[in-house]
Amino acid sequence: MQAKAAVTVRPAKGGQVRKENGQIIPKDGIDVVLTSYYRRRISDGDLIAIQSLGDK
Repeated sequence: MQAKAAVTVRPAKGGQVRKENGQIIPKDGIDVVLTSYYRRRISDGDLIAIQSLGDK
């Protein structure tokens, strides 16, 4: 089984982004498993990847 990559993300300046479960991502950022949802948000510029946490 392949380990899942994790990353710390925060909303882009002035933005508000929800997690997959509907909760709002805090401005300070949170650690998330890098799913297709978060990859899309980063690619769209809604989220900024702060730090890669490697494999979880």
